[in-house]
Amino acid sequence: MEWERERSPWSRTALRAAATRPAQPVLEQDARPRNAPPRHQGGACRWRKRTFRGAAKGGERTQPLPCSPMVKIFITGNAGSGKTTLAHRLGSDLKVPVHGLDEVVWRPGWRKTPADERDLAIARLVANPRWIIEGVSPAVLACADMVIFLDVPRRRCIVRCARRNWRYLFSSRPGLPDDCPEIKIIGRLLQIIWRFPRRVRPGILAAIEERPSQTFIATTDQQAHEVRELVLKRVQSSP
Repeated sequence: MEWERERSPWSRTALRAAATRPAQPVLEQDARPRNAPPRHQGGACRWRKRTFRGAAKGGERTQPLPCSPMVKIFITGNAGSGKTTLAHRLGSDLKVPVHGLDEVVWRPGWRKTPADERDLAIARLVANPRWIIEGVSPAVLACADMVIFLDVPRRRCIVRCARRNWRYLFSSRPGLPDDCPEIKIIGRLLQIIWRFPRRVRPGILAAIEERPSQTFIATTDQQAHEVRELVLKRVQSSP
């Protein structure tokens, strides 16, 4: 997780700018008047009770698409928000390589990769023509064709991390280097999750506000599934 560069991966300028503007609307029922025009075109938000138009129902199964020539998707959000799960599902659907930033940011024993080495590794990843990357990184976000922000409440993130990580208390979970058992980082992980809305979320919102037509925001599992369907349709319809 590229959670902090100095104190945060997001610049202080971006944080100040985000703090002075209202947060982006999430994919839920909106309180605006029925006939009010959308604030932007092409994005995931819809001013209707049903968040998406044409999204598949939760029980439908997604069919894999032919190999996509140019796909650069970045999935970001708090720890435990579901980034890895969604990334691998989309990777299977689109037949696109999936990369987690945990394997770039961390070294064995939960030691951080030096900043220059980390930045070089990220630059090599984003230089490829086809990828799905999950994690937190302004550099990756800037290079992505589509960005999915899983804006999940932190209490739900904590519950998900507990369910996911208890099996790896004394061993490394998939996507991490050797000698990275969860028991060594429990306290730090809780701090990361709890501080995310204040330290990281404003920077993400500030960055994606500049590219609304390329951004999808989901706060629930159902919305994440609908985002997945929309992304598949957009990729399928692209030339």
